Amino acid sequence: MFRFRVHVLSALLIAAFGLVLGRLAQLQLVRHEVYLAARAHQTRPQVEARAPKRGSILDRDGQVLAADVPSFDLAVRADKLPFERVTLNEIRDARRQARNPDELARAFSALEARLAGEAWTRSLAARIGRAPEELAQGLLRALDRVARGWERATTPVPFASGIDAAVWNALRAAQEDAFFAQAAQGVPAAASVAAPVREETASPYFAGLSCLTSVRRAYPHGTFLAHVLGTLGELHPDQLEQLRARGVLLDRLEDRERIWSETLGAWPAEHRRQAAGLLGTDPATLSVPALLAVLRGLDDPGRRAARALGLGDALRWSDAPPRVALGEAERFWLGEELTQSLRRTAPAALPDTRIGESGVEAWHNQLLRGESGLSFRLDGLEESQRALHRDIAPRQGSNLRLTISSAWQRAAEEALASQSHPGAVVVLDCRSGEVLALASGPSFDPNLFAPPREGAPRQAALKALLEDARLPLLNRASAGQYPLGSVMKALVAAAALELGQLDPHAGLSCPGHVDEGGRRFHCDGRRPHGLVDLDQALRRSCNVYFYRLGAQVGAEALGRFAYAVGLGRRTELDLPGEAGGAYPDAAWRARHLPGQSWSRGKDFLTAIGQGYVSATPLQAAALMACLANGGRPVTPRLWADAPAEAPAAPVFSARTAALVRQGLDEAVNVGTPGAMGTAYKAFHQGVAPLPVRVAGKTGTADVTDEQPPHAWFAGYAPAHALQVAFCVFVEHGGHGGEVAAPLAYRMLRTVYGGGR
Repeated sequence: MFRFRVHVLSALLIAAFGLVLGRLAQLQLVRHEVYLAARAHQTRPQVEARAPKRGSILDRDGQVLAADVPSFDLAVRADKLPFERVTLNEIRDARRQARNPDELARAFSALEARLAGEAWTRSLAARIGRAPEELAQGLLRALDRVARGWERATTPVPFASGIDAAVWNALRAAQEDAFFAQAAQGVPAAASVAAPVREETASPYFAGLSCLTSVRRAYPHGTFLAHVLGTLGELHPDQLEQLRARGVLLDRLEDRERIWSETLGAWPAEHRRQAAGLLGTDPATLSVPALLAVLRGLDDPGRRAARALGLGDALRWSDAPPRVALGEAERFWLGEELTQSLRRTAPAALPDTRIGESGVEAWHNQLLRGESGLSFRLDGLEESQRALHRDIAPRQGSNLRLTISSAWQRAAEEALASQSHPGAVVVLDCRSGEVLALASGPSFDPNLFAPPREGAPRQAALKALLEDARLPLLNRASAGQYPLGSVMKALVAAAALELGQLDPHAGLSCPGHVDEGGRRFHCDGRRPHGLVDLDQALRRSCNVYFYRLGAQVGAEALGRFAYAVGLGRRTELDLPGEAGGAYPDAAWRARHLPGQSWSRGKDFLTAIGQGYVSATPLQAAALMACLANGGRPVTPRLWADAPAEAPAAPVFSARTAALVRQGLDEAVNVGTPGAMGTAYKAFHQGVAPLPVRVAGKTGTADVTDEQPPHAWFAGYAPAHALQVAFCVFVEHGGHGGEVAAPLAYRMLRTVYGGGR
């Protein structure tokens, strides 16, 4: 018996030993690769991208105009949601089975309706004061990301943002209290997944709900300065692909490549030869990024030569900084090593996907955004391996201080808001070109665009903005192009004086019209002015005087001065979307009026700012700044801390500028009956006197017989002590002296006189 037991025990020991040896053989030989890979994964550094904080935007005095602020958000874990009406498989099937976008939209609409009917959704909506339908939209977006494999089911995916702070804190406290109460009772949190939320519960536990914080862009003053500040959006997949491929994001790269290709194709051989000498290589070998890099290195004579070759647009592109230039950590994060895994988990791979879409948010996006950093988890690594990996701290975005004076900006916006027509106001420092105010009306609230753009109310508001016939998103101050009207006469006078073709004291008879080429060209109001000299012609805005003077100077000679002061080209303001207007010199006519002849009558129209002449209010203000400061053109700018530029060479002599300024002074301040200045009533009749003397030129630009003319008033103040130049423009407002000049008075009174 004993021997039998010994044999049984021995057999069991041998069997056990055999099992151990077999398992060891399996681990060492069969599953060696699997465990080696697992070990490698454990000892591989885990990388996490760290988002930077976006810089704030300030006015010249340090007042905050835009800043990142905390956002109180809600997220869901798909693996813990107690939904009964919608599953991840249904979402996958809806996307897989849809044959076109319309079918997918209908399927998702049905899923949203079912999500809105979930007890969980209705109860949460009541708790946070949102509509169930709004929450359902966000929930479907979050669950769709999980269904597509972009997020894990165990990862909290945001679906609602901007929750009221008090509501969010109360909800978070209730979630934590319920969680710990369940834990104390030995009930796992996951147990609540199987049971739907009861709507009558005072403080329900929302299974799968997480309370998170993030940052959002806030514009604390609403519509104030909206067109300058601009809007913030999120990177599109194609923009991300450009970043992956080039490491830099340039605006409208495909359009620019097309334009560059068309330019090369249209150049005659001589232009190509000149361009090769200027650029240092055959221009056909240059990509757009390479072309812009070369243009950035040109000096002033080189830039002038490039413009003469038709590279004005390319120079403008080169002046704009890249919207995104990846830093070291970001290049690694988007590099080949991580590309495929990132594409499986997140189509927008940078930790902060926000990007400026318009305004200074776009132009100075790279300055504001900073650079992402990297953080490595080195658990399990040997010291020699740890030394190869170092954290890269995120570089916080820089604050952007603008030249904007909130006092001037507020006065400009209030003046525009006092009437019903669209319009614009620009105020410049006469000497430096700093933009003190740049207002466009109607305006919009940039907070509506700050991501995430979720929720039915916000979507409805954005849709209304985009469909508004008044075009509130158009920056009329720098992107609106309009006939300049009689403001042009100040430039014609200055050019004629500078060329020695005008005796300012010689009289010229105005019978009220001029006949030319079988057409009658009328004077302002169709009234004869009699004998007028330069001062009187500017004061009373005599068309006949400037018809003859403009034809004497000629469009080509006048064009040289127009271009120098900023007409017919962009002023190089650091703001995207600036329009260049139009001046009909020979180059412009060759592009837009090929084969058409030029007549003396067209010289007449050019001289009074009609015909083919168009300008922005910003350009009109720049013209006035040049005349006010003694003849030196200015480059408008918004970045207060931009590197200083050398002053431009004078376009007009001090004598020329002084003679023109005398006529502009009389246009505002001479009230002689029968020979009154066109802006005299706005500044001196029925209004309190201003503490500063103002000079300027009215303009009434005809558009069509069916629509009222555009109203202009451009000037400067104080008239004998340089401070500011300005332009007030009212779209289809009527006569400049009756509409635009009173708005200028209102603005100046607010700033200099304490308000009306």
